[in-house]
Amino acid sequence: MDQKLKTELSSVDFIATQESESDYRVLIVDPNSDFGPIGEKLKSLNFIQSERGHYYSHTNGDEVFIFVGNDVIDKDQDMQRADDKETENVLSSLERGYDKSYINKALVTTILAACKSLKTKSFSIELSAKHITRFISLINQYNYKLNTFKQEPEFSISRVDIITEDVEYIADLIAEAEVTSLCNSYANYLADLPANVCTTHFLAEETIKLASMHPACDFEILDESNLKALGMNCLLAVGAGSPQHTYLASLYFKNAQQASNKKTVVIGKGLVYDTGGVNLKPARAMLNAHKDMHGAAAALGTIRAAMMLNLPVNLMVIIALAENSCDGLSMRQGDIVKSMSGKTVKVNHTDAEGRLVLCDTMTYAQRQHHADTIITLATLTGCAVGALGAECYALFANNAQLRDKLLTASVKAEESCWPLPLYADYSKCLKDSRADLANVNLTMEAGCIQGAIFLNNFVEKACTFAHFDIAGTWDVEKPKLPIGTIINLLKQ
Repeated sequence: MDQKLKTELSSVDFIATQESESDYRVLIVDPNSDFGPIGEKLKSLNFIQSERGHYYSHTNGDEVFIFVGNDVIDKDQDMQRADDKETENVLSSLERGYDKSYINKALVTTILAACKSLKTKSFSIELSAKHITRFISLINQYNYKLNTFKQEPEFSISRVDIITEDVEYIADLIAEAEVTSLCNSYANYLADLPANVCTTHFLAEETIKLASMHPACDFEILDESNLKALGMNCLLAVGAGSPQHTYLASLYFKNAQQASNKKTVVIGKGLVYDTGGVNLKPARAMLNAHKDMHGAAAALGTIRAAMMLNLPVNLMVIIALAENSCDGLSMRQGDIVKSMSGKTVKVNHTDAEGRLVLCDTMTYAQRQHHADTIITLATLTGCAVGALGAECYALFANNAQLRDKLLTASVKAEESCWPLPLYADYSKCLKDSRADLANVNLTMEAGCIQGAIFLNNFVEKACTFAHFDIAGTWDVEKPKLPIGTIINLLKQ
């Protein structure tokens, strides 16, 4: 792994080892493993049930031992993983969820709480190899903190020793799990930055920084004059009411072993602040309006992970950067805008702006960069929250094979998503008497599906398309993004 790529990224330094030479104050053991030094140390201890019900701990002076009881391990409920061949098995795996598995959120929060109470930034854990990747993912997810603006940083872990039976076998698994989870934290870091820091210019500069991290990566930044010349009027309309400049920033990781390899383009919605425009959001809804660029952040996290893993793929990431603000130049209800594709769009609601920035970007990806597959990432609809809540994101695809590959990839990555349909009959909701399309039907019938169908109208021939609506998962304390899912897809 390129050390340069880890600069200012890693929040936990994972080291797999047979023996822990340091004096750790927090020690955790997998009850199914008796190979490690912690297991030997625990045999003589008597355990008591913790308040969390599943875990047993013992305190001995300054040391805390946490033993995960066998009562949380249900072998009959083991989930199907990457070797699933039937879609039904994949869906049943997704439906069961992941917190029933041995390494779950409660275990991780127990460990972090114990470390915090003892004021120790390191611990040692004894794990079977099959549990390691999930543990790394969760510990990074829950250890992440935005300390940039605090005089006194919040507590976080700085080192973990993993004691396991076959270090050489799991080395690659650990490296990949660490990269994916840390790039998830990187994306969350970008999304957590306030709008006065994370501007459109800031994210454009971030793409340039990422491009310098791998020799096979290049960048392109299009400003408003470039966008106007290309006819990207939908994207420009969204940013028209803001003093911030609108950009289209692209990163191209051309690292395939054969030049003929197909190109995947991941497009991220990058609304650095979303007031709703003329259809102004209520005050409480704007408290996290700076996170409406979470799709762009996830896209940048995805290409960063691909570079760190040096995947032999042709991957392009394009982020559409604008601020949906409100002044005399803002787009209005009833405006009709001509997209880059030539289709005209009537603006029925100015807060349905994400699909406007994405539709022009999709046309650009196909006509200028000949995309074979397009995947969009966006906090697109509040209706996704009503449909699926905050535990998983919605997946749409216009190709069954691509959908099934993404579902299988999500199971392997343990990133919860659920497929929703692109029924053609819903297209009638977007018909308009004066334009080719309306950006939204104000009845909001099946609003999440409406948004995906709007985007699917801009898919041209010979291009497969998938869309992740992450609106349900973004506004939580520790969001997990579909970065691992896309990485697993690229590896198939």
